[in-house]
Formats: sequence, C-alpha cells, structure tokens
Amino acid sequence: EDMARKFLDTLAKSGETAANKFAAKAWNTRFGGVLHEIYINGLLSWFTTHFKNFLSTPLFITYNTLGDLAGATIGSVQRGLTTAVGGKPDPRGLYFEDIYARYYGMTQAMTDAWVVASKTFKTEIPTGSGKVEGAGYRQITKENLGVDEMPLIGEFVDYLGRMIRVPGRLLSAQDDFWGAILARGTLYEESVRRARTSLAQGKTAEEAVDDGIMVLIDPRSVSDEI
Repeated sequence: EDMARKFLDTLAKSGETAANKFAAKAWNTRFGGVLHEIYINGLLSWFTTHFKNFLSTPLFITYNTLGDLAGATIGSVQRGLTTAVGGKPDPRGLYFEDIYARYYGMTQAMTDAWVVASKTFKTEIPTGSGKVEGAGYRQITKENLGVDEMPLIGEFVDYLGRMIRVPGRLLSAQDDFWGAILARGTLYEESVRRARTSLAQGKTAEEAVDDGIMVLIDPRSVSDEI
C-alpha cells in the first residue's frame, strides 16, 4: 500500500518514466532482500553453527569463573594483609561471595530465559528491538512482497518465510537465552557488591540490604557500573 502510494505520487509529479524507474528500483530492493534472507539463513542452517553458538557462552562463563576464582583468592590474601596492618579492605574488589551471587542469579533466571528465548523464536523480534525494527529482520512476508490482499498466497508466503528463517530464529533465541541468564547473574553480583559497599560506608545492615535490593528493583541505577 505504501509502495503503491509512492508510485502514484511519483507518476503524478514526475511522469510515467520516473514512476517505472521507481517501481523497478523498489522491486529490485525487495527481491535483493529476499535473496539475502535465503542466503544468510542457508549459511546458518548447519548443525555445527548452532552447536558452537549454544556452547560458546557456557564455555566462556567457565573460563571467566576460573579467572575470577583466582582473582578472588588473591584479593582475599591482600584484604587479609590490609586488615592485619590496621587498614580497611576495598569493598569494591572481587570477593567469593560475588561469584556465588552471580551463579545464584543465573540459576534463578533459567525459567525466565526459556520464556524469553521462546518469545524471540516465535515473534522473530530479538530482545531490545521494537516492532518496527524487528520487521526489518523479515523480508519474505506478504506485506513486503505486496501480496497481503491475496489470502491464500499471502499466508503461504508468510509460512514459507518463517520456515526459511528458522536457522536465524534459533540463533536469536539462543543469544537471548544466554543474554537473560548473564544479565540476571550480573545483577545479583552487583546487588551483593552494592550492599557490601554500603556497609563499608558505615550504613547499618538493614540499610545495606535495602541498597542491594534496590539494584534488583532498578537495574538502570547501576547500568554505568555493570
């Protein structure tokens, strides 16, 4: 409908030649988008691609944890020495409790992560993308190909597009699954760190707990620190 309106506007303002050029360019763009969608999803259809994508994040988590455990061990020794000479340990350092909180948060996020991944796969809109932006990920649709007023053909085009995009939909769902888990783990870790910092600043235990809970309630308050 939008394309038809622009075609008629071009025809009225610039004549038949310009209108024909506009139509040809528009269809070439759409056809190019369709071919690109088929090509990209063909590349993503290999099992090894999904296998590596799904396992890469937990492998990174494991690798990162080993480094953090070493860092927390060194930090504990340094804090012990600082306390022994009458100093005050830095509450912003890496503690074992931070790592525990991170993993606790990740386990708590499992159910929500599956919900997020399922929604991403079904709607084809990755987390953080709006409907308009999400529509840009789909080229093989009845609206894009101008057959939305042909019920049978339009439904077939939409079904065909969804099937062709399955590899890309799976990858997006996997990314959002791990993204939800990592985000929750980081949030819990930062919550514990905020509570510890509040205690070091002289606040009561109750006030420190409240500060930590506020991080969970309003993640944006620590977006610069995460």
